[in-house]
Amino acid sequence: MKNFKQTKIDYDELIKEIVSDPKKVAKDTEGKYRRSVLQVVKKVSSDLEHNRIVLITGPSASGKTTTSNLLTSALIVRGVPCVVISMDDFYISAKDRQVVDGKIDYESLNALDIDLFKQCMNNLIKFNKSMMPRYDFINGEMQKEAYELNVTKDSVIIIEGIHAFNPEIISKEMEGKVYRLYVHTNSYFFSDYKIITPSMLRFFRRLVRDFHTRGATVEKTKNMWKGVIDGEQKYILPYKHLANKSIDTTHLYEPFIYLEEISKITQVDPEAEVYLTIFESEISFDRKLVSDKALVWEFLS
Repeated sequence: MKNFKQTKIDYDELIKEIVSDPKKVAKDTEGKYRRSVLQVVKKVSSDLEHNRIVLITGPSASGKTTTSNLLTSALIVRGVPCVVISMDDFYISAKDRQVVDGKIDYESLNALDIDLFKQCMNNLIKFNKSMMPRYDFINGEMQKEAYELNVTKDSVIIIEGIHAFNPEIISKEMEGKVYRLYVHTNSYFFSDYKIITPSMLRFFRRLVRDFHTRGATVEKTKNMWKGVIDGEQKYILPYKHLANKSIDTTHLYEPFIYLEEISKITQVDPEAEVYLTIFESEISFDRKLVSDKALVWEFLS
């Protein structure tokens, strides 16, 4: 069931809960997310004929990777074989791509080789195997026949990408076999003196992740964010109503963990200091209470 109604989280009440029993807060918030994913697993595995293709999309830093991995492992535990395909591997080589406003197009559907994607999907569904491409982001080139992917007639094929819900990617063989999962942050934290919106939470996830793993400065992440939001408005949000189910990946302890992370980043990049007031709190959250496979680790060093 899809639910796009936002959840309100009282920041002051949450602080009281964390002070009282932080272990329970961690267990409850992680359990709620995991149960949402397991509902998808139950639905998909109960009707493999009509749910063989699972399309996953959502805005930047919404937790698609962790959700996809959890979905995969839970299906395998149920005895359902599955493979994961990233639509990023279908990017057209940069030299052959359109230039929009003086920049190489990385966002629109035209940046992908949709004909090749449909061909690969048809091969997997009809013949249980296909040669698959792989995109080299360093050199900006697609290798069209990088490897052979083999599946069984009972395999679930999980496809992740910003254009996964676009009806134009659906091939003839895929029709009637698709389940769509929309992953996003859909809760906001509020009090008399602060508010953290879903998009703000995703921004801080991305700021922390990209600083630690991609060498991005705070200024770079901030300057890119408007373009990211614009891309979501154009290519993701118009199709979210097609979702069979949506999952809110917000975890209650995130603001307190990001406060600690941004404090560390400020020591290296003073541009981060302006964001400390957003998460200002007299308490912190012990990350030792966060489970090893929690979604938040997708964004932490």
